[in-house]
Amino acid sequence: MPFQSLSEQGPLSRLQKLRVYPLAGYAIAVLSPVLAGWMRWMLAGVIIDGIAFITFYPAIILSTFVGGLGPGVVATATSALIASYFFLPPYWSFALTPASLASLALFLSVAAINVMLISLLNAVVDKIFTQQQYTRQIVDAVPSGILAVNEQGRMTFVNAVLQHLFGYSRDELVGRSVEVLVPTSVQSHHAGLRANFLADPQTRLMGAGRDLRGRRKDGSEFPVEIGLNAVRTSAGRAVLATVVDITERKRAEERQKLLIGELHHRTQNLFAVIQSITSRSLDSDRAAREIRDILIGRLRALSETYTTLTESSWEGASLHEIVKRELDIFSNRIGIGGCDMMLSPSAAQGFALIVHELAINAAKYGALSTPAGRVEVECSIEAVQEEDLFTFRWRETNGPPVNASGRKGFGTTILDSAARQFSDHIAFDYAPSGFRYVLQARASAIQASPSRQDPRH
Repeated sequence: MPFQSLSEQGPLSRLQKLRVYPLAGYAIAVLSPVLAGWMRWMLAGVIIDGIAFITFYPAIILSTFVGGLGPGVVATATSALIASYFFLPPYWSFALTPASLASLALFLSVAAINVMLISLLNAVVDKIFTQQQYTRQIVDAVPSGILAVNEQGRMTFVNAVLQHLFGYSRDELVGRSVEVLVPTSVQSHHAGLRANFLADPQTRLMGAGRDLRGRRKDGSEFPVEIGLNAVRTSAGRAVLATVVDITERKRAEERQKLLIGELHHRTQNLFAVIQSITSRSLDSDRAAREIRDILIGRLRALSETYTTLTESSWEGASLHEIVKRELDIFSNRIGIGGCDMMLSPSAAQGFALIVHELAINAAKYGALSTPAGRVEVECSIEAVQEEDLFTFRWRETNGPPVNASGRKGFGTTILDSAARQFSDHIAFDYAPSGFRYVLQARASAIQASPSRQDPRH
């Protein structure tokens, strides 16, 4: 069967493992001639007299094949001593007649030839085994699963990667039907496809253009790409298949589709926000220069928030950072408390515009327009009827007397319309002591998902 000789459990492998221990070879070289002598003794009445070495040749061959040249020489010498003493006249003595010396010389010559031939055979066998091991290492190092299937649909070879992909050991796969790796729902259909391929064997990539799935030992399935090549061996035709797990590729494709859709959505959303900001900025009685400054300021606030979201892979933005960035030039007159929370992308856009308008209005008409003025920004979350309620408070103090008519306009529209996208309650308070703005919303409507929360907060 193709590739079956690469099995780590074959006879060559066991022979190689035995040769790792030289003492075992020499032990066989001593014991096998003793056993041969005993057999020669037991067959004394059967074997023709004068054939003293008949049972010793197998012992020498065995010792040389198992242990190599050294054990073969030892087995030859041991055999010669035993035969000379027990089976060559004069018996029970190492003193030999001329005829016995001739027999011994002939035996040693034949034994030497056997030892040399078998040693050469061992060298060839070792080379074959080394090549097989090298081939096995190369095939196992290939990053794809590889298997060979014979005409009967049974696996005759699998590499280490394929075992890992499907969760089987080599012994569990070799000899079994390849359909064990195919989902149950298509096993019968797969047998027909395999027969059709053998009838018209052409190299083909089965995974191109359609989804294929493999079935693991635990029954789970995963997407694969399979390449097929027909091979011809002494045992008949066979199929060499490569299997690639494309789970990550499929996930990457899905992520790419998701990102493209998300990019399209965000781009459309950004254009809609810019259009709204531009339209409302221009829809006023202000001078062109003032309109330009207002528009640039609002777009800058939105741009900075988009930059923050992009840096976080659109996982969210910190409300504290949004507030701090807008009020940074007034840092010695600002108090920010409880705003350490991550906002979802849509909420971050809304708060960027809201905080920008509050800061601009405070700088023009409110507390930040005078040296003694101060702004306090407080955020809190409390449980209300099994729902976390978020509250954002903006409070100005020590500023000029509040003129409600001066604080209204498009800025107020932004504070209202931008907040309406996610808030449940909005309140404006033009109290003489200072302007106040309160926004309330369900925490779940504005917070980034739990997995996206900043671990520092």
